[in-house]
Amino acid sequence: MDNYKIMSDFGAFIESNPSLNIRDVSVLPYPKEIILGAITNILKTDTTLANPKLIAEGLILLADFQEGVHAEELSILGIRNKELSCYIEGEITGDEILEKILKNTNEDAYKKFSNIVNAERQKLCRDAQAILVERAKLLTVIENRKQNEISKSDPPDYVGSFTFFFLFVLFGTAGINSKLQLNISGKVLFFSAAVINILLIISFHKILEWHKSYKGKEVTIAVKEP
Repeated sequence: MDNYKIMSDFGAFIESNPSLNIRDVSVLPYPKEIILGAITNILKTDTTLANPKLIAEGLILLADFQEGVHAEELSILGIRNKELSCYIEGEITGDEILEKILKNTNEDAYKKFSNIVNAERQKLCRDAQAILVERAKLLTVIENRKQNEISKSDPPDYVGSFTFFFLFVLFGTAGINSKLQLNISGKVLFFSAAVINILLIISFHKILEWHKSYKGKEVTIAVKEP
């Protein structure tokens, strides 16, 4: 099954059926273990989540669903969400709600299951927190490696600096030549030096290109996600 569809369907169910009561696992859109596994897997492996904390909170809500509760929701007051909604809509009176609270027939069952729910909620909280901590560490490692790759694949622009230096020397020497009126030998020597400088620039540029391509192969990153 698609983990994201499972998580989406569970979120839609919670949104359309809000409740603080304890409910039976049979009302969930998928088996409880399937939903737990899907959300856990997404939190551990998807590094692009916009709000992982919100998803972790949804994971903790699974504690409110237990086996053996059956069709009757268990609440501390003994009234179900449906009955409370009917009271808000004016379909039943406050006296009827009060009578249901006083005649709470599920009090013992609620106490029994609330202990189970609280214990499981605490465990899910610890598990979710541990996942978020490991997730933060993984994201830090990925970001550091990306920064290292950028810094290694983009060395300083020595070619530009070297070219500027060559032009500075070239025009400076040309100015000196015009003032000193060098003879043929001096001009040949000057021209030879200029050619050597040009060859050095070309060679240096080729070396940097080779260096970049080699480093690009060497720093290939493969982050192994859990």
